[in-house]
Amino acid sequence: DDKNLEIDAQFENEKMLVVADKDAIKRVIINILDNAVKFSYNNTKIIIQSKNINRHAYVSVGNFGAGINKDEIDSVFERFYKTDKSRSEDKKGVGLGMSFAKNIINLHKQKIRVESMDAKEGTDAKYTQFTFTLELS
Repeated sequence: DDKNLEIDAQFENEKMLVVADKDAIKRVIINILDNAVKFSYNNTKIIIQSKNINRHAYVSVGNFGAGINKDEIDSVFERFYKTDKSRSEDKKGVGLGMSFAKNIINLHKQKIRVESMDAKEGTDAKYTQFTFTLELS
């Protein structure tokens, strides 16, 4: 509410059954959504998507904010890693959330990735999207 964020949910199917530990995947989603809110610019939106591709559910969460520099993309999932520590709005986090998320997804023998790209020409906003897969049941 403080940032006046809009949630745009785009689900390909109302229900997709997956092979997964419910509590562990809930933790992944909470970590990704928490970061999306934390690093969103005010008055923007968070886009949550799910798609069924080749017997896998693809779940994505994207936000509009400062983004992640290309040279930091590969480090996002490392333990204790925080992007641009000098400007980070996340003063209380220790940089474990995305590492936990990756470990959980790896335990499910699935994939997680992040992309960060220019959102709109003429602005400094970037669209950053985390996507992970789960096997459909």
